[in-house]
Amino acid sequence: MILFEHIIFLPLLIFIVPLIYVSHFWRRRGGRILISYKIYRDKPYFRGSLWWNFLAFCAYIILWISLVLMILALANPGIIQKHQIFLKDTSAIIILLDVSPSMAAKDSGQHDSRFEIAKGAIHRFLAHHESNAIGLITFGREAAVRIPLTRDYQFFQQRLDHVWLLEHGDGTNIGMALGLAALQLQRSGAQHKSIILITDGANNIGEFNPEDAIILLQSLGIQAFTVGVGTQEKLRISIWDKKREELLTGFVDDAYDEELMRAIALETGGYFFKSESAGAFDAMFSAIEQQHTQEGLSRTSVTTTSSRYLLLQIALGCVLFWLFMRYLILREVF
Repeated sequence: MILFEHIIFLPLLIFIVPLIYVSHFWRRRGGRILISYKIYRDKPYFRGSLWWNFLAFCAYIILWISLVLMILALANPGIIQKHQIFLKDTSAIIILLDVSPSMAAKDSGQHDSRFEIAKGAIHRFLAHHESNAIGLITFGREAAVRIPLTRDYQFFQQRLDHVWLLEHGDGTNIGMALGLAALQLQRSGAQHKSIILITDGANNIGEFNPEDAIILLQSLGIQAFTVGVGTQEKLRISIWDKKREELLTGFVDDAYDEELMRAIALETGGYFFKSESAGAFDAMFSAIEQQHTQEGLSRTSVTTTSSRYLLLQIALGCVLFWLFMRYLILREVF
């Protein structure tokens, strides 16, 4: 954003057009007599040639530009930049994304897989955030921190694009994912700590069961939002295993454990959502976003950078260029 400190000088720009008309187009301004003469080692120079008239025209354009820049410099334009400074951590959110093979299924009426729909919703969720620190844990048979808590959402989205199915094996280890998320949030200084669990399967592996994870979340004051993805219909899946470099095909007909998902959410103060489409995902993320909206925890710093001296330098350069063109190149007499 550009702001002029002394706008009283801006009306002077109106007089530029009349001055150009009087100097170059008014019939009573006077005229030129085209003559031929020799200078500098008897080389002929004709004032009426097209090339020299073009150079003269360019020189005058540069002169008028310099005058405009001088007027703008008098108005002292400044570029205003706003910076949002966070006074302290507001909220920390860790997203748990299921990357088991069943997430490759495409539910009825959907062109994308459950995994692609979930990733797309996460991308849109990040686009509406400014202050929350967000991290990502992916899980299957095992769980791993793919993105630590960060406010660099561009970095987050770049890393999210490199998440792939089956990277943690075949299985759904919800308990381990919840426990790992709790340990990550325990180190955060945020006032509000939350987990968003996205899965289409039931917990079927792991020594750390979800019930123990619920107790851990309660003790740390961590709120959990759970998202059940997909339906119970039998669907064919096709997925490329990057580790084995082979195409895997099969069928999936199991579904998430709704009772467990509700328990995780309700016992930690969160909510349970059913997301069978991209629109349902967006509505769910919108509701979670409202839960984490905090006011008064950040301030806006405004800085103004004056462009006056830059414009004056450019204007001076234009004047020098004009003098160079008129009296050294075109060889006019003072």
